[in-house]
Amino acid sequence: MKLFVTGICGRLGRAIAQEAAAQAIEVVGLDRNPWPAEMPLPEGVRIETGSFEDIRLVESLMKGCDGIINTAGPHGEDLQKLDLAAFLRGNVEVVARILEAAVAQGLRRVALSSSMEVLIGRGWDTSGATIVDEASPPQTDSPYSLSRLLQEHLGREFARRNDLSVASLRYMAFGYGPDDDLGPRLLARTVAARDAARAAILAASSNRFIGEVFNIGPQTPLTYSDIIAAISDPEKVLESHFPGAVKVLHDRNVELNANYFWPVTRIQKAQRLLNWQPQVTFESWLRQQGWRGSTT
Repeated sequence: MKLFVTGICGRLGRAIAQEAAAQAIEVVGLDRNPWPAEMPLPEGVRIETGSFEDIRLVESLMKGCDGIINTAGPHGEDLQKLDLAAFLRGNVEVVARILEAAVAQGLRRVALSSSMEVLIGRGWDTSGATIVDEASPPQTDSPYSLSRLLQEHLGREFARRNDLSVASLRYMAFGYGPDDDLGPRLLARTVAARDAARAAILAASSNRFIGEVFNIGPQTPLTYSDIIAAISDPEKVLESHFPGAVKVLHDRNVELNANYFWPVTRIQKAQRLLNWQPQVTFESWLRQQGWRGSTT
């Protein structure tokens, strides 16, 4: 398989490049920024310098590819310098042109990058300390999250009217530190970058999605009652699911606070339709630290 990936040098793009190489998938990447000098370029990855807004360049690069993963476009970090019109242009108008180019070039598989901010907002609190899934009502609170929601609608309607598989992936936080150091952030708020990349590759490998939206987050056992209880006693909640885990955290000077327990997203839809399952979990992190369950 051969994939065209926009924004290849960003957090998600880099993770996709590395995961694709591990799966022997060829990648043609596009980015206006250079690949990090300290990071070896994975085998089978070719990068062209340019903007995803250059549709002629995009069309030339997607030729011969089997699928597209779009990670480019303005992100939440751009809120201080871009207005709503700029977000709509980058995340809706340009994406529309890419979708049209895909159809013109005969590509039939597209994965679009969305954000869990569509449901939980920039401060992670617009839906409150709760559990969400793909059926939860949108709670956008910024030009960025609004543009991602409209991009999802675009993907669904475009797929419905054209012979094109489009999936939009709403990611929890990822890529802000090494996957092996995430610890209790894997309880709710953070998914490993390589797991996010695997989800994107799976979405771009399927030809059966008519604008489906998938929440991509960590695997977690947390319930509503856990979220509420963790506000006053997070250690007790953690011990109820992972006996001995608190000692592991204390021994490694890892902080535990109530914010790690919310918001939670269910991932059953991605598990069922994408055949995706996080490989990096809080339990797997604990076991890396020597945890042996209740016998610790």
